[in-house]
Amino acid sequence: MAQIGRTLARAFRDDPAIAWAFADGERRERLLPRYFELLVRRVYLPRGEVYVTGDRMGAAVWVPPGEWEVPTIGAQPS
Repeated sequence: MAQIGRTLARAFRDDPAIAWAFADGERRERLLPRYFELLVRRVYLPRGEVYVTGDRMGAAVWVPPGEWEVPTIGAQPS
C-alpha cells in the first residue's frame, strides 16, 4: 500500500488543488505519500475500485457514482 501512496503522490504533487491544499512544497513532499495511502485504504478499497500495475508504479482509483461521501466531521449544519 505504501508504494501506491508514493506513486499517487508523485503523480499529483504538481496538481493545482493539491498544491493549494499543501502549499508548502517540503510539507507536501513529506505528507502526500501517507495521505494517498490512507485515501486508498479508507475510501477507495472499501467503496471503490483500485487497479495497479504489477510493480505498483501505476495506479488508477475511483469510487462509483453515489458511493462517495464527503466527510462531515466538523461541518456546521446549514
